[in-house]
Amino acid sequence: MSDIKGIVLKAAAELLGDKDPSAVDRWTADDHKQCGPTAGDGCEPLRRLIAGVPDSFRHEVQRVIADGDLVAVHGTYHGGGPLIAFDS
Repeated sequence: MSDIKGIVLKAAAELLGDKDPSAVDRWTADDHKQCGPTAGDGCEPLRRLIAGVPDSFRHEVQRVIADGDLVAVHGTYHGGGPLIAFDS
């Protein structure tokens, strides 16, 4: 696995697996722009979102695709309502 894939998977594990709001500070820039309706721009809305993820939530990685410095993670979310999303 390439280093960049490992970095992205580590971030996903801390944010979506561990549901660790402090991981936002390690993995997200202060000027983060949220591309979907789930949280606002910046770190604080994302920290609140991660803190509110229910214990029943689980993120399952299906595949990871890397091209240069771009990485896409295809995953399945379990423990929430119906959701189809593409987040950049």
